[in-house]
Amino acid sequence: MTVTGDALPWRTALRQLLAVGAASLVFASAGALLVWPAAALPRLLEDSEGAGEEEEEAAAGLRLTAAQGGWVVAALHAGQVAGAAPGGLLAARVGRRRALLACAPAMLLAWLATAWAGAAWALLAARALGGVAVGVAFAAGPLYAAEATSARLRGAAGALPQLALSAGQLLAYCGGAWLSLRALALVAAALPVAFFGAFYAAPESPHWLLRAGRREDAARALRRLRGSGAAQEELDAELDAIEAFACAESAEGAPSGAWGEMRALFVDAAVRRALWIVLGMVGLQCMCGYTAFLAYSTVIFQESGDALDANHSGIVVGVILLVMCLISPVVVDRAGRRFCLLVSCSVAAVALLIEGGYFYAAERQLALADAVYWLPVVALVAFFIAFTLGLGPLPTTVAGELFPAHARGAAGTLVSVAIGAGGFGAAKLYQVVTDAWGFHVTMWMFGSVCVVGVWFSLAVLPETRGHSFQEIQQMLVAAAMEGDALGKKPSVTASISPAAAPGDASAAKTTGEKTAHEVV
Repeated sequence: MTVTGDALPWRTALRQLLAVGAASLVFASAGALLVWPAAALPRLLEDSEGAGEEEEEAAAGLRLTAAQGGWVVAALHAGQVAGAAPGGLLAARVGRRRALLACAPAMLLAWLATAWAGAAWALLAARALGGVAVGVAFAAGPLYAAEATSARLRGAAGALPQLALSAGQLLAYCGGAWLSLRALALVAAALPVAFFGAFYAAPESPHWLLRAGRREDAARALRRLRGSGAAQEELDAELDAIEAFACAESAEGAPSGAWGEMRALFVDAAVRRALWIVLGMVGLQCMCGYTAFLAYSTVIFQESGDALDANHSGIVVGVILLVMCLISPVVVDRAGRRFCLLVSCSVAAVALLIEGGYFYAAERQLALADAVYWLPVVALVAFFIAFTLGLGPLPTTVAGELFPAHARGAAGTLVSVAIGAGGFGAAKLYQVVTDAWGFHVTMWMFGSVCVVGVWFSLAVLPETRGHSFQEIQQMLVAAAMEGDALGKKPSVTASISPAAAPGDASAAKTTGEKTAHEVV
């Protein structure tokens, strides 16, 4: 990939992408953990059509009630909540690389325990342990992806964790179709091993090393990431730019320490408004039902009586998610945040309301349900496509744009906790509501959340596309002080140069700001 203009030499770009790609392998294991229930529940639930079909399951004779199945799904998200905050602190104290490497043994142990779980409590413990590792990975992984790459590669590098996550999900769907649950768990156990082997030799984030006062180590790490072809003057200039940005933060009185950053989220009016916006988007992301649908997708297809095998329908979903994670970053960047969220919520709402209508007809044995037996698969696929275009990628994208640099670490930790808590709530709510009132009520409930998302995209979410970091902050300040609607530009009309990332040496020297598109 030869670059034009100021672009990087392909060898330099490749070294950086390989480092981030190795780090992203941990997300493949996380994706498999998220989707594993889709392969397991049809075989383990007592009242499932697929229960008992195989002798060699996660453990011989292990069967789950519907309530226990709900806890198996939710346990991962409970562990994610427990791991998110320590993961952020770990990434700040010992470095992004070591925090990520710590996920490997936890994930390996979780998969091995899953393979030989002989009781429901053992399976719950294995899932919770895997969730803790997922929480740490979600807190430290995006930081490494953003800090190990130069400004011009940050967008591509930021997409690699999501790509790996989708690949892990597809692996779990495929394994559910062709492997026993024990074999699937053992195959998935190879993912954290591969991650540890690939990432162990990777350098630490130069940003973290500089902030820790280890300039020589930072220079060595930067040299390894940029390659021997990079001129020493360029490396020194990039190090100086990162250091200048850290000094600029200190000069502006940015809070120091984890508690200082957390306090800033609630004391500063503009930061507080950004927090409510991002948490609102996280609430929509979780309570639209995505995580529950991932875990229960094969159960839903099984209940619908679709002509296509439920596991094969799951593979279709996995392939679509993988393809869409390549397309959605381009669409979001070109179409704008508000428009993408509006379309995403609108299509998702229609898909879920139609899905609920199908199950309403099916549960009452209406002839219409037999005539449109294909509808549940089509509607759920439409929901997943809509999710990847807005509800999925936008919370972290917008968080990276709305929060000032000094608040991003604490904000990222809080957002990770919120995502885990929301996933836990959605998973348990799905099981409780479905058991009590049926699939149609569950679909209509999550569809109603998407309707709220339509209002949110029109009335609350600011459009950040095309605005510099300073302009975005002015929008938040103006809205916080004047109570204006957030969708418009601030009244300040002075010309402001776009913010530059620390990795871009020439621009960072003049502005001392990070790019608005950095990952939280």
